[in-house]
Amino acid sequence: MNAPPVRSLSIKSILASFLNGLASVVDFIFCIPVLGRVLKWLWNSILTLIQVILGLLENAMGYKPIKKLRFGVLILKDEEGNLLTTPDAVYAEVARTQEILAQAKVEIIPAFPPVKMLPEGGTLPESGRWIRTARNPSPGRMLDVGCDGSAMIQDLMMPGLHYQMNTIRTFFSTAFRRVFGLGAPITVFIVRDIKGKAGCSIGWLGDYVTLQHNFPLCMAHEIGHACNLLHSENPENLMYPKSCKPSTLTTWQIILLRSSRHVSYF
Repeated sequence: MNAPPVRSLSIKSILASFLNGLASVVDFIFCIPVLGRVLKWLWNSILTLIQVILGLLENAMGYKPIKKLRFGVLILKDEEGNLLTTPDAVYAEVARTQEILAQAKVEIIPAFPPVKMLPEGGTLPESGRWIRTARNPSPGRMLDVGCDGSAMIQDLMMPGLHYQMNTIRTFFSTAFRRVFGLGAPITVFIVRDIKGKAGCSIGWLGDYVTLQHNFPLCMAHEIGHACNLLHSENPENLMYPKSCKPSTLTTWQIILLRSSRHVSYF
């Protein structure tokens, strides 16, 4: 009597793996410096435009169910293999991000696949659902980065390739979502230094944001940029550029955030 459900689940799993495999091929093309990265920007811009139009229609109809946003934090290691910070030092900002995005009826969920091997003691700490550490040391071009125009140039070159490859490897199970904009996960990279900034994002063009290792407070702010939000001159607004402590969102920001390709119904 239990055979049909098991078979159905197996077929679903096989189909998901097949679709993610095909999407990963496209993703690898998007990793190619300059040409591939420009194609990625264009593709993400098209997906974002479509999603914003749909979001405006959703708002006009007054239909605002809870949506989901997937993200995961990856703490990098320096050239000697030392972690830049600890999961516990970052986890508080995950909880704060949830509180802020709840204003837009957006629920955050971890993008990482379930852990196959539990740590000693048999339980996984809550931070482990959201935060992982890099397996290998990272090159300097991933550890020390720029922002604004410099970040865009770096995304076109080798740093962009490294960040995208790490995203593909970490979130293979969501490759289809990432390529087709159906709740594409955001990777939050904890880096060593961001020149003149505490965090950085290239907006809707990318699938990742960077945070300086000793200042994770800007997590929600940078995720906001990745989800279509621009800076605000209101000192109490989440997107105020001179501080990452504010947390409020305007009605228009809520519409844009819910219209992001990183946010979906399922």
